[in-house]
Amino acid sequence: MLISKIYEYFKRHKDVGDKSVGRDVPAEHRARRSADSDRRYIGMLEERMAFEQNCDWTSGSRKAQKTFSQQLINAAKELDIFLTKAQCADLGEFVPIRSGESKIYENAAQGLIYKVRDPFAKLHFKSQNLRCILYEHIVHNLLFPETRYAFVGVTGEDDDARIVYSQNIFFKNHYPTQQQIDARLKNLGLLPEPHYYYGNEYVSVTDVNESSDNVFISDDTLLFIDPVIKIKKNPIEVIEYLQS
Repeated sequence: MLISKIYEYFKRHKDVGDKSVGRDVPAEHRARRSADSDRRYIGMLEERMAFEQNCDWTSGSRKAQKTFSQQLINAAKELDIFLTKAQCADLGEFVPIRSGESKIYENAAQGLIYKVRDPFAKLHFKSQNLRCILYEHIVHNLLFPETRYAFVGVTGEDDDARIVYSQNIFFKNHYPTQQQIDARLKNLGLLPEPHYYYGNEYVSVTDVNESSDNVFISDDTLLFIDPVIKIKKNPIEVIEYLQS
């Protein structure tokens, strides 16, 4: 079974979707542990991708995206973490919601949603260095450990790479005020910037205002579900800064 294979391969995420595991471990500690683990797996992907060869990875050009996609798909196949379209469909029930970034599959039995994400969506809001794509979910997890992603694998759509993540299912019926959002981001060291960003010299986030559908509140905890993240420096440097 595909799900069993995924969970066996990604056993480092054994507490994702299992509320009884690691309950006494703070979310921040679990996020740091997961970040270290994911860096090793992303490193394995990078070893198989010819970064800086035959392509300008600091460019968001269509040519760069195509080359990046092909190399990422090939690397995922070598590592046996490539999912076919049929396997993605088996992840859960398809949720027909409008999203410019992801196709959503809900697996209520596991308490998870799976996101088949277009890594190039909203690229004009993010860093143009395509290498950052591989590390974006780790940065999210360190900033917002309550809503952290588990990296599942890679798939393809019309020769473009898609990255598959899982995330816990959250109740989304309450919205915080802008003051609550601002306070939480300030506590993370992210201050208001132009064009509706919040950030510092390492990272910025956007699409996190009170009228968006990316921030909810549960038991006084703000849940940043899917903010847009801009990585401003080498992603390893950013991750190490967030872990310090």
